[in-house]
Formats: sequence, C-alpha cells, structure tokens
Amino acid sequence: MKKILFLILFVGFSFSALAQKQYTINGKTYELKTEVNGTIDLLWNIFDRKYRYFIRKDSMITELVNT
Repeated sequence: MKKILFLILFVGFSFSALAQKQYTINGKTYELKTEVNGTIDLLWNIFDRKYRYFIRKDSMITELVNT
C-alpha cells in the first residue's frame, strides 16, 4: 500500500515539474518552460521547430535574439 501511494505522489510531482506557464510578451502569449531560477530566470520553448529563449528579471521578460 505504501509503495502505491509513493508511486502516485512521485508521478504527480513529476508532472508538476514539467508544467509550462503562460507569459504575455509584447502583446503575444507564450507558454514557456523555466530552465533556471535565480536573480535572472532563463525561460525557453520550441516554436516552429526553433528554440527561443527569454530572460526574466523581476516582472520584465526579454527575448534573447541572435543578431
């Protein structure tokens, strides 16, 4: 019984770690995954088979662009 309860809790926490949050950036809404938490957070996702990265400091989010 304890093993089944442990397995259910483990699976539940695993899915919550993979959750995406929605952010609105320049009028567009994106679902982004958090890769690194800290003073500056690194957010990312794949759009049209391309990786896009964003940084978040406080409540301001900026896309990282290769120019």
